[in-house]
Amino acid sequence: MKIEISKRFVKDTERIADKRILAKIQQILLEASQIENIKNL
Repeated sequence: MKIEISKRFVKDTERIADKRILAKIQQILLEASQIENIKNL
């Protein structure tokens, strides 16, 4: 699946200092990008 990330999302995540939260966001985005069809979930 193609994921589009808004400029606002980028700005918001740049403000996050907690490395655990950033790692979790990265993990979720990676997993979401690997989904071929959301209807099959």
